[in-house]
Amino acid sequence: IKYGYPILFKDNDEYIDPIILNILSKNIQDNQKNLFVKLGDKEIDIDPNFRMYLTSRLPNPKLSTFHFSRSIVINYTVTLKGLEEQLLSVLVKIERRELE
Repeated sequence: IKYGYPILFKDNDEYIDPIILNILSKNIQDNQKNLFVKLGDKEIDIDPNFRMYLTSRLPNPKLSTFHFSRSIVINYTVTLKGLEEQLLSVLVKIERRELE
């Protein structure tokens, strides 16, 4: 997190540990010297380039609307055409929000 390296959490089920909710919510704070995020009772420096990825083997995980609204969800069980459309939608959200 501190150095901007991505983190991959593999094979998640439908439970997401609440300790990472501040990261999902992008609840990042600034103390004039650096950016940090609270994880439990600790303040951890966070690089703006940091990314977190969660994967699951579940075909359709039942996540809360809170988690879905703060995540980019890519369903890999779709057809190739459907996947292209999902990825294009994600790209448009990032690059050209006004076209969405």
